[in-house]
Amino acid sequence: MSLDSSADRTTSSSAGRLTINGVTGRLAASLRSLAQRMTTLHVFIALFVVAFLFRAVYSLIAATVDPIMGGDPLMGDAASYDRIARSLMAGGGYGEVPGEPSAFWPPLYPAFLAGLYSIAGYELLTARLVNSAFGALVPILVYLIAIRLFDRRVALVAAVGSVFYPLFIVLGSWVIPDGPYIVFVCLIVLLMLEIQERPRASMYVALGVTLGLAYLLKPVTAFFLPFMIPWFLLSLRSVPVRHRWIAGITTALVLAAVLTPWTVRNLVVLGDPIVGSANGGYTFYGANNPDAFGGHYEHFPERIPEMSEGEEQMHFYRLGVEWIRNDPAAFLSVQVQKFQRLASPLSISSSPQDLTVPGERIVRFSYTIFLLLAFSGLVIASRHLRRNGLLLIPLLAVLASTAVFYGDARYTMPAVPVLLIWAAVALVLVWDRLRRSRESHLGS
Repeated sequence: MSLDSSADRTTSSSAGRLTINGVTGRLAASLRSLAQRMTTLHVFIALFVVAFLFRAVYSLIAATVDPIMGGDPLMGDAASYDRIARSLMAGGGYGEVPGEPSAFWPPLYPAFLAGLYSIAGYELLTARLVNSAFGALVPILVYLIAIRLFDRRVALVAAVGSVFYPLFIVLGSWVIPDGPYIVFVCLIVLLMLEIQERPRASMYVALGVTLGLAYLLKPVTAFFLPFMIPWFLLSLRSVPVRHRWIAGITTALVLAAVLTPWTVRNLVVLGDPIVGSANGGYTFYGANNPDAFGGHYEHFPERIPEMSEGEEQMHFYRLGVEWIRNDPAAFLSVQVQKFQRLASPLSISSSPQDLTVPGERIVRFSYTIFLLLAFSGLVIASRHLRRNGLLLIPLLAVLASTAVFYGDARYTMPAVPVLLIWAAVALVLVWDRLRRSRESHLGS
């Protein structure tokens, strides 16, 4: 009897310990999960704060130190966006000159500036600081992309790289849409990842809306679309082919719905159904002509006031195509120049010469190392192309737009987030091999 009682007590005690251990284990797992979430939150806060501080400080001094801005905070495209915003504020309609409607520039950024000026007053520094805040979101988005495809170390390295990437800081201080546009590019990639992993109608709609807004911000988004078609058909292997077509068509219809109001406005006001902007032909002929150098001279070609903007755009496209047809050898030579400029960290669109800056050799050497790392990471990631292949889309879009228009450092920016991720993949692999080599050496 005593033995039975002892056994019962032992069994009861063991069961109690198992129960306690189970509760403790679940509690520990919950605490680890909470700690992990808090750690990620802390990472996000740190990335945003550091990125914003660097961008905000540069925004404060950019007008005096930026070698391209040259003391003029409204140089180049920025002046046009600002004039349209002020015209909207004054009730003069969408155009650089109040009362003269236009669609030469895409609408989203000037409308955003007009809203910002209406709320905070007309102050260019405010616009630059808000651009800095947009730019500070990019490291977080890069982290979210990288951690879903690789691991936490790759995500951290890529995110930190995007905090300090020089062009993100410099161009983020200009009153142009390029900084906010990178946020949209990252969101497009994130939504594609979500669709790839868990395809559903709400994500198709979200992707269509994001693509539409990105198009209204920078119509160069059009170069993403041809490369997204095979992605819809080949990467969504978890759903039947018919559903892949439905996904793609749904996204396209939502994209068209977002673009329709602006297109209808242009048809009614200007007489031309201009979808994004009317400067495509101007840019195309500016980059493909007998004097082309791989960039685009300011104020060339001369505008044609006698034509509507839609007619002018088609006229310039025809001139560019005619030059290519008549002199294909010269066109091929210009193509080489375009991609040489795309690979230079110091090229600027309006000048055949690269920018001269202190430490130019260090800048070029560092950028070459970055590109080599990115290419190495691309090769490594290509082993799982079906899963990681969507990262190619921003790069392919940049390459395609360079071939059609022109290349310079500014126009690499939509591809930079994925280049940073690939470079991080290569760096982490090199670090692991060095660590294992060191451990093996110490062990022997």
